[in-house]
Amino acid sequence: MDDLDARFKELVSQIPEDEQRQMREAAAKAARQARPAPRARRSGGSAGSWGPPGYGGGRRRRGWLAVVVAFAVLVSAGSVLAFRPDFLSPAVPDGLPSIEDPLLSADPQIPSDPQDPSNPQDPSNPQDPSNPQDPSDPQDPSDPQLSGDPRPSDGPRPADPFAGSPEAGFADGAAGFAMPAAEALGGLPKKDVATGLGRVRELMIAAYLDPTAIMGGPAITLRGVLEPEQREMADGLVTAFAPGTAELATDVIKVDGTTELSPYAGGGVRVTVRYRVVYAVQPVGHPQRVVRLVVQPRGTFRLREGGRVLVEDLRASATPVRCDTKDRFIHPVYPGSDSGCRNTIEA
Repeated sequence: MDDLDARFKELVSQIPEDEQRQMREAAAKAARQARPAPRARRSGGSAGSWGPPGYGGGRRRRGWLAVVVAFAVLVSAGSVLAFRPDFLSPAVPDGLPSIEDPLLSADPQIPSDPQDPSNPQDPSNPQDPSNPQDPSDPQDPSDPQLSGDPRPSDGPRPADPFAGSPEAGFADGAAGFAMPAAEALGGLPKKDVATGLGRVRELMIAAYLDPTAIMGGPAITLRGVLEPEQREMADGLVTAFAPGTAELATDVIKVDGTTELSPYAGGGVRVTVRYRVVYAVQPVGHPQRVVRLVVQPRGTFRLREGGRVLVEDLRASATPVRCDTKDRFIHPVYPGSDSGCRNTIEA
């Protein structure tokens, strides 16, 4: 009931004073018109009598008057609200647009904020990462400091380290180990000689072109080609650069040379090899210091029945290499370095 009274008072407080005054006058007029005619008083004090003036009947008349006034006020308030519904709208402070204000009801056109870093329509925004015209973008992938290469380069690698050299006309890789045509020789049939020559070629490829072996790794391929009784010789037969002293500047290794056949007096065939193998190597990470290192294998093999091959002698000389080392590896000498001494071989 208290809540209803509070809401009623709040409703009435929103009605202007002049309209409240008109509503009170209308309510009083209605109350006068609704007042019942005076009734005769009964004499005596028997039950059911009205009693003396001001007792019982006056209180009833005042109750009816209050009801009529309240009803009249409600009717008047309802009439006012029917024509003025804005009385129920929340009050808007002065200076602010109302709900019907065209600035709020129209489609808003918000101008671009030139200082807003998230505004993609501002081509002059230096903080816009999507601006292709921004030369100061810190994430520019063309920035050499962001290239991801942790090792600085000393210069460009030559396009072809063999260009203009005598080795440029040599064959590439295994194609340079060309074997002569097989023939029956030294009491061996042609088939055994052909098989033996194939094995000699495999031995030369494994000893001088196997990437793992020439970079100082185990000579696994060569062991698989040698006869069982000679497999312990594998590491001493390969050309191997000392680990950490060199890397190939190109995958191409140049090869040139000859293979000759001759019979043994006691039977069998001698295979004599004379080759030149040229590697383009450089110090690790320094492509501007490429050197062509020449290895010259010389050796003989003996072919036996069934195409078996035994190594009789196989050795090689190399240049330019250091001469003050005692291990089995090749230590290249590069331009600008002072090794103290170096080996040389005949051209």
